[in-house]
Amino acid sequence: MKRQRWTRGAVVVIPLGDGFHAYGQMLDTPEYAFFDSRTTDEWPAEKAAARPVLFRLWVMGHAHSKGRWAKIGDAPVSAALQSPVRRFNQDALRPQDIRLTYDGCDGPLGTLADCEGLECAAVWDPEHVEDRLRAHYAGIPCQWTLSLRPKPVPPKE
Repeated sequence: MKRQRWTRGAVVVIPLGDGFHAYGQMLDTPEYAFFDSRTTDEWPAEKAAARPVLFRLWVMGHAHSKGRWAKIGDAPVSAALQSPVRRFNQDALRPQDIRLTYDGCDGPLGTLADCEGLECAAVWDPEHVEDRLRAHYAGIPCQWTLSLRPKPVPPKE
């Protein structure tokens, strides 16, 4: 596989292992946007990047650096993808400490309700992203997404 460097705006093809593939776009490292793009057709970068966004995640560098997700070209990063995404981070040892963050910087404390609809501030392995895309298209929950949900805070004794 061809080694690749991070290039903001680069569009990558993501093999789903079932004869289909999807597309993603490199944003600010290590964030990708993943598009609603399950297909067997080869699309130009601009067409893929014009599709609706399914989700945005931070992804391990070996997804592109080892060539697992091959670049197919560049496309402008849409205005909607240029603003930071709010995420949550829950302390494993102190689950009552839930931080709401932008770009991984510590933000204010939040509640479980504040986490509704937010992604966990986690860096995903490319295999897990592929699982999530397959689960999305199969209409089933993704085990990795479920495992990253915020955990209930135990009651005080």
